Amino acid sequence: VSIELLRRKSVLLLISDLQIPEKELIILEQIYNESRVQPTRIESQYEVIWIPIVDRSSTFDDTMRKQFESLQAMMPWYSVGHPSMIQPAVMRYIKELTDRKFICLYGGEDMNWIRKFTTTAKAVAKTANIELEMLYVGKSNPRERVRRNMTNIELENLSHTLSDISLIWFFWVRLESMWHSRAQHGVTVRNDLIMQEILTMLGFDGSDQGWAVISRGADEMARAKAETFLKSLEEYTAWEAAAAEKGFIPALNDHFRSLRTEHHCNRLTLPGISVAEIGSIKDTVVCVDCGKPMEALLMFRCCTD
Repeated sequence: VSIELLRRKSVLLLISDLQIPEKELIILEQIYNESRVQPTRIESQYEVIWIPIVDRSSTFDDTMRKQFESLQAMMPWYSVGHPSMIQPAVMRYIKELTDRKFICLYGGEDMNWIRKFTTTAKAVAKTANIELEMLYVGKSNPRERVRRNMTNIELENLSHTLSDISLIWFFWVRLESMWHSRAQHGVTVRNDLIMQEILTMLGFDGSDQGWAVISRGADEMARAKAETFLKSLEEYTAWEAAAAEKGFIPALNDHFRSLRTEHHCNRLTLPGISVAEIGSIKDTVVCVDCGKPMEALLMFRCCTD
């Protein structure tokens, strides 16, 4: 790859072994291909490079070679020419980097909650001795309040924000697009973990509360609405010992469950769905908390900042 092709663009490194789940690869491919439709837009100014990590203690035999070449052929983006090109020192650095940091996405419009949440999260991270990075992703229909929040977050150094408000819109559009695509193929929350997480995020966005998701790698994740997440962080001393024993995120999830009540009210807004389409998709839309089908309602809304 010529360096000129990557100049002035953000470069995303897709780091994985040769066991990338096909479902995840399809989603990444969809997002990438959609960004190429209008390459001059700010949210399209990036390139992806696949960094394949293979255990050097195992022999890179013909089976692994075919697996690598098959994955490489499926990817519309750039990739390292061969896994052997990744030096051991680079592999060690990547493994250390990807296992160490906790990433938190959060959203909503309540600036008071944002201040409390980010300040408390930083304090807990320091006490727990974990590296935490936070990113504000607002709401799917970002208006002036979200823009003001982004400015305040940057001025007060509360967390990271996206560089332009259009990128917030783009983030949510991509989630909605992923939902539409999977729903059209008959995928439901009951049989697909990715669909469940997409609906959870869209449900968070449809509520009037803030929310947050924290993860480390692909296997550890905790998510909750504003008050539950903030209360859990404020009560860190109650689960600090558990965090030291089983890990920060498993202990946080346990505390979320201890605060959960039977009552819940989840809303899910799906823009672009016509009245005629509701009948065909309603069976795929179930509550992420209890698994029951959600009641379909037609809503008219007028909101001003």
